[in-house]
Amino acid sequence: MKQTLTIRARLFVLVAAIALPMIGILIYTVYDNAERRTVEAKFTAQTLALSASADVDRMLLSNRDLLIQLAKRPQVRRIDAAHCDQVLMDFRELFPKSANMTVERDHSLFGCSATGWQTGLVGQCSVV
Repeated sequence: MKQTLTIRARLFVLVAAIALPMIGILIYTVYDNAERRTVEAKFTAQTLALSASADVDRMLLSNRDLLIQLAKRPQVRRIDAAHCDQVLMDFRELFPKSANMTVERDHSLFGCSATGWQTGLVGQCSVV
């Protein structure tokens, strides 16, 4: 005797035959979408890092040129805390993006600063 599947069993097989491939396609789509977003995020992060590094390079070159020009000034070269160069007093107004400019001798003795510390005050400076 032949055993035939019931209508309920046949319907279940039919639904499973349709649903399983659809679930597989859904899983693949979610995975592929996540992979694409990961690649996009890496590309965006790399673009931002390159842009930031270019900005830092530009700022460092600009600051280097500024420091070279300041180092040529006779009063700055003297590093006399009693007679600081007037450009240091005006530094914060001239260069608002910079926090301070300090002239020191031998990397330890303080000479002059743009922050308005007392003229003639000589003390230890820490390099951060």
